[in-house]
Amino acid sequence: METKRCISSLTLEQLTAELKAMGQPGFRAKQIFHWVHQKLVTDFSAMTDQPKALLAKLEEAFYIAAPIIERRQEAKDGTVKYRDNSNNGTYVNGRKLLRDTARLSIGDVLAFPKDRMVLLTGLTNPHTVRTAELLDVMMLIFVRGKRPDETVLSLARQKDITILATPYRMFTACGLLYENGLEGGCDVS
Repeated sequence: METKRCISSLTLEQLTAELKAMGQPGFRAKQIFHWVHQKLVTDFSAMTDQPKALLAKLEEAFYIAAPIIERRQEAKDGTVKYRDNSNNGTYVNGRKLLRDTARLSIGDVLAFPKDRMVLLTGLTNPHTVRTAELLDVMMLIFVRGKRPDETVLSLARQKDITILATPYRMFTACGLLYENGLEGGCDVS
């Protein structure tokens, strides 16, 4: 019997390839990826827009990893921080943080600036660009499908700050950047 693999650890491209190998159309990968990484389901049966036959195949071949919460902290501003007990990381408002690549807030960026850093954020207002300029941020990456308006884009062009956007959540975006060679700025090894 073949060992089940973790579907949560697959990139969108890997999931697409897996589903195509099962004879499924490519759009199913985006749907399933959304269920796993945004809706945070832990059971395939919760994926109500997927065919039952596909869900049965997925259940046979994969499992969905879910963090086991060891500690929960809630800040006065409503931010909720979780620590799981598997050494897989810290979660803030449901988003996993990987070392120093993901910043919790603008306050964290101000407290621990690094030269020519990349900042991932879901905040698409001009204040984000102004803060990035002050801290010598070379690139802003807007996560979770957030799209800055023309005001923000124009300001970023004026300040020579590169803007990228990704549909991935912060956790996944940071993981992909790290996997492809962008290390965190943590001073502790």
